[in-house]
Amino acid sequence: MVQIRPITDDDLPALGALLARRKAEELLLGGPGDPLGARVVESQADIQRRAYMAEHPGSDYHLIEDESGPVGALFLHEGPDEFMIVDILVRSDCQRRGIGESVLLAALGRARDAGKPVRLRVRFGNPARRLYERLGFQEVGQDAISAAMEWRAT
Repeated sequence: MVQIRPITDDDLPALGALLARRKAEELLLGGPGDPLGARVVESQADIQRRAYMAEHPGSDYHLIEDESGPVGALFLHEGPDEFMIVDILVRSDCQRRGIGESVLLAALGRARDAGKPVRLRVRFGNPARRLYERLGFQEVGQDAISAAMEWRAT
């Protein structure tokens, strides 16, 4: 069973580990026996976490857990006219189990109740785009590396 709860200061090491794991996978660094790569990954993960908090003050930061412990994170910003999914992260070994979908459905329910659209950006080639489209997100723009997508309650 998946649970979503607000991140506390005690969760920062787990959040850092989740972000570092994703960054390591993106950069192909930080594996066993790669201490320099591990330091680069940890530094990049910390920079990313701080950037989220600086760029989206007042956002909701959630830890996603199952019976094994932390499996992901959700950074959700509620503005006056929209919800923005700043980032959703599910550990690669926990993907394709419905975790991301259940988290997104909870966020969409919250947005529906508030009468607001949900927006996000997804990098080109990211397989999560298929999930977003299945849930009703539509592309509303793009830049060189990602598509802007939006969901509105019907």
